[in-house]
Amino acid sequence: SSRYNIGTASINESFSPLLGVDVTMHNNLSLGAKYVKSRVLNLSVTAIQLVETHSKELVFNAGYKIVNLKMLGASNKATKNNKVSNDLNLRASFSFKNMTSLCRSIDRGTTQATSGNESFNYSLSADYTYSQMLNMSFFFERKKTIPLISSSSYPTTTTDFGVSLKFSLTK
Repeated sequence: SSRYNIGTASINESFSPLLGVDVTMHNNLSLGAKYVKSRVLNLSVTAIQLVETHSKELVFNAGYKIVNLKMLGASNKATKNNKVSNDLNLRASFSFKNMTSLCRSIDRGTTQATSGNESFNYSLSADYTYSQMLNMSFFFERKKTIPLISSSSYPTTTTDFGVSLKFSLTK
C-alpha cells in the first residue's frame, strides 16, 4: 500500500494511419485508403500476467460531388453577399478490422487467447444543400462483427439509417 508500489503498467502503440492515401480528382471524385495498426500491452504485477491486444484495420473511402444539382424546385438565387450552391455530396466507406487479445501468464509461461473479433463495416451518406436555410442529409451504416472465440460473444449485425433536415433561421 506504499505510494511506490506499482500494480499495473500500460504501453499503447498506435499508428493511425500507418499507411494512407487520399486523392481528389478534377471531376470531383475523391478516393482514399488507409491501414491502421495498434497494440496495447497491460502488465499486471499483482496477477503476474501480461495482456496484449492487437488491432489491424483497412479502410477504403470514396466520394463524389455533383455541383449545382437542381432538385424539386431548389433555387439558386444569389443575394448580395451570399451565393447558394446546390451541391450533392455522396460518400461511401468500407472497413475491415481484426482485433485479438492474448493473456500471457508470466509465472506459468502460458499464453491464452481471451477475446477477439473481426468486423466489417460499410456506410453510405448523401448531403444536399437545398437552399441557404435548408440542408438535407441521408445516411446508412451496417456493421457485422464475428467473434474469434465463440464462448465470449455471438455474431452481431447492426444497421443504422436516417434522414436529417437542418433548418437555419439566420441567413
